[in-house]
Amino acid sequence: MRKIEINVPNGMKYLTEKNEFESMKSFELPNGILNKVATGCGATTLALEDEHKTIICSPRNRLLENKHEQHPDSFLLVAGVNEPDFIEYMSHTSRPKILSSFEGLKKLKRWIVDKSDWRVVLDEFQFLLLDAGFKPDVECETLELLKDYSYVTYLSATPLLDKYLEQLDNFKNIDYYELQWEAARKIKIEWKKAKKPIEAAAEIMKMYKDEVYPKLEKGIESKECVIFLNSVTNIANLIKATKIQPEEVNIIVAGTSENENMIEKLGVGFEIGRIPLKGEKHKKITLCTSTVYAGCDFYSENALTFVVSDCHKKSTTVDIATELVQIAGRQRLESNPFRNFIVFIYNSTTSEINGKEFETMIRDKWEISNEFVESYNGLSPKAKLKKIEEVHKEQRMLYYDNDYIMYNEVTEKFEANKMAYLYERYAYDLQHIYKGGITVIKEQLKNPFFDITGKQEYIDNMSEQVEAIISKESFADRMKRYCEYRNKKGVCINMSIEELGHRYPELKDYYETLGGDKIKDLHFKEKKIINEISDRKKIDKVCFLLDQRNIDGQKITTDDIKRMLSDIYAKLGMKKAAVATNLQDLYGYEIKYGKVRMKDGSRKGGYEIKKVK
Repeated sequence: MRKIEINVPNGMKYLTEKNEFESMKSFELPNGILNKVATGCGATTLALEDEHKTIICSPRNRLLENKHEQHPDSFLLVAGVNEPDFIEYMSHTSRPKILSSFEGLKKLKRWIVDKSDWRVVLDEFQFLLLDAGFKPDVECETLELLKDYSYVTYLSATPLLDKYLEQLDNFKNIDYYELQWEAARKIKIEWKKAKKPIEAAAEIMKMYKDEVYPKLEKGIESKECVIFLNSVTNIANLIKATKIQPEEVNIIVAGTSENENMIEKLGVGFEIGRIPLKGEKHKKITLCTSTVYAGCDFYSENALTFVVSDCHKKSTTVDIATELVQIAGRQRLESNPFRNFIVFIYNSTTSEINGKEFETMIRDKWEISNEFVESYNGLSPKAKLKKIEEVHKEQRMLYYDNDYIMYNEVTEKFEANKMAYLYERYAYDLQHIYKGGITVIKEQLKNPFFDITGKQEYIDNMSEQVEAIISKESFADRMKRYCEYRNKKGVCINMSIEELGHRYPELKDYYETLGGDKIKDLHFKEKKIINEISDRKKIDKVCFLLDQRNIDGQKITTDDIKRMLSDIYAKLGMKKAAVATNLQDLYGYEIKYGKVRMKDGSRKGGYEIKKVK
């Protein structure tokens, strides 16, 4: 990867000002990776205003909607937009600017026949990896779709994930451009370590609700706050705990039906909001998830930014090397005296697996996945269709916990999902950043825009009352309710099953895989259910590998059976003792003890093996 530095002259704040500076007049978004280094420097705006046919693609609909509001002559391609809308837009412009979701790229593959004069800007491309923890299939398919275009700009202010992304074909042998800003705005980070960061967030909200505002030395108060979290559930629970009213809070989260239902349950007046445009009024408290970490602009006159990271859960850990940099640039108004401050609240963790064990686990998992992929792609068309359904269902339930096998709808082949593999590496590294504490965290923030010299504070005595107030329907309650519905009959019951299954599709998958009785035996606990499914899927894979070895009808010594099973268990990462009777007890074979004649004429104990059809 060739690295090219571009010097941005002193006095230039936005790339859209390039024509005012002689050395930048010829600048355009490059074909390759562009590390902006600074957020809010106008790179996306440049893509929306230059003379090229451009697709600005992002996994964040909020970002796309926010940019579309600022540039209404663009075409917003999200769910519900169809080809006639696109044709109508194209008939009235010679310089099309398409703001597209990842799913929209699939439509554009069909709608745009000649792609030779189109450019693509993949905005905030670091989310290819950051989102791979919950939708790696989409990320893989997106990378495949981008191969149709000869000019792609991978745009970000935080491409600090090179060691992962450069392992992907799309990023091999492409140029890496980095902007060198002569004048850098410093963001001061105030560190607050909390045993329970979510409780700290509740205290902050209460502080603003009670009009106890943070002040600068000059006495200027911050009467608004923006709190970034990584969980909609945490947002809902914080509102319940603090008794914040609808007129006091703006909730900015992804507009999914599940999120809408969760917010509506908070009471009358609560709804998913939108980011106010410049000049519009802001509410006292804004609660955000990662849907607005990237690319969206806030124009508050006095909002202070708080970032809350609970690293005990992967889903609520903020990656301070990537997401925190994005958050730093969200407040755009220079008149806001708090725009250069971030209060970062975090905790630390311990690791359950050491580096050597992790490397062995992930290597074996990748190798066995590729073995299965090769076998699955050789299946008959009928067997392949069944296997596609099985793989989709397994990964919906287990999120690539057992293997990396996926079916790529773009290439129409089974593949080992490289994005899921890389995300597992990234998540492990991220946990170790927090394990290392403040020293390692600061090491990750070597960025010219951060002042990381501030003194660390420790929040020790958070209110125990907050934890008692925060409550929600547990997974076990929801699973139990679903099983009870499935055991009853009637039109109303069927509607309830359909509604609950639509909101929580994993309930249906779990029930159809294990059945109500088994789930009850597991006390409706999700972790136990997932472990049981994982064990069953591993049994299926053992059966598949045994079939590959053609042992049906063979006579094999006990020692050879043990060695064969041990090898399979090791490949699948199963910590299980290999016993010859496993063939009959677990894997669908009948075995009959007897003597097996060896090549030297001797006889050893073993079994005659027969597959049960």
